[in-house]
Amino acid sequence: MKHRTLLLSILAMMMMPAWAGGAKEEIASKITQLYDAIAKRAEGGTTQFACKNWWKTVAEVEKKDETAEEIGFFNDDLWTQMQDDNPDRFEVRDLKFVQFDEQKGTALVDFRLWSEVQTVHQRFEFCREDGSWRIHNIIRFFPDENGNEEENDMMKAMTEYIGE
Repeated sequence: MKHRTLLLSILAMMMMPAWAGGAKEEIASKITQLYDAIAKRAEGGTTQFACKNWWKTVAEVEKKDETAEEIGFFNDDLWTQMQDDNPDRFEVRDLKFVQFDEQKGTALVDFRLWSEVQTVHQRFEFCREDGSWRIHNIIRFFPDENGNEEENDMMKAMTEYIGE
């Protein structure tokens, strides 16, 4: 009986995705938790999911936008890219680690965010802060006129916008 249990445990571990376990599992879980919080309109919102530098930069953009004559920098939801209200359910699909360095506390995760409204391709840059993995940057992908994906680095774009 013990051998059978051991064999089943080994088989279960072999069938797990390559990223399952430890820090990678924590990062993947953070992404799912973020979109669950958005869908449920959870109290406390998204503050806990991003690093201090991210929120400092967002605050600077919002401060500049207070005096903007037009829409300003953010004309869609920061996390979902939707311009209207977000749906009640999201799925994180095709999650892949493009880069991961646990010692340095950095990761780059590529995924598709699915909802009944739209599917969005994004990458999150993560950093380790205060003992937790937090989002440091969002890289969005948009189709160009030829149907190819074009990158938009949000941190770089916000920093340039602040400096204008």
